[in-house]
Amino acid sequence: MKLVLFDIDGTLLWTDGAGRRAIHRALLDEYGTAGPIDGYRFDGKTDPQIVRELLTHAGLAESAISGRLDAVFGRYLAALETELMRDREATRLLDGVHAVLEALRQPEAEGSAVVGLLTGNLQPGAALKLRAAGLEPARFALGAYGSDAERREDLPPVALRRAIDRVGRVIAASAGAAATITAIGTTRLKVLVE
Repeated sequence: MKLVLFDIDGTLLWTDGAGRRAIHRALLDEYGTAGPIDGYRFDGKTDPQIVRELLTHAGLAESAISGRLDAVFGRYLAALETELMRDREATRLLDGVHAVLEALRQPEAEGSAVVGLLTGNLQPGAALKLRAAGLEPARFALGAYGSDAERREDLPPVALRRAIDRVGRVIAASAGAAATITAIGTTRLKVLVE
């Protein structure tokens, strides 16, 4: 059994900065600051981690940050939808994605592979980005998202649990075939299991 997990941004698709602009807008609207966002790297982090780090760097107390996270995430998702709709041509699947996903259909149909997502995006944000690029979120059998855990390294066990729940057994070697769990991403922090 193979569990193949894809990241979204920079792996499956490109949004031309829509997520960064949406987080920037949401932070300004909710907290009055976006912290040091201009020089801040988003890659390899979850959306909650990004928000918390930016606000911490801006000098906000933990109590001020935590008490309004739901509100900032609501603003973020609304701003993300606006950004993605603003320039529909800017969001696109990366070269080769259709071919890779198509090549995985047969192993999925045979029950030898489960294809999912392992992403720092909030689940609703992931769905918005996938749809904007022309992929239905239901194409992926499962996912582990930034809305499941703030720390990226906590997401692979979430994905594994969901895969086990989906297939009804432990993802392990059987009948001489090795079990494989592969996370496909764009940074060292994203590739956490293999």
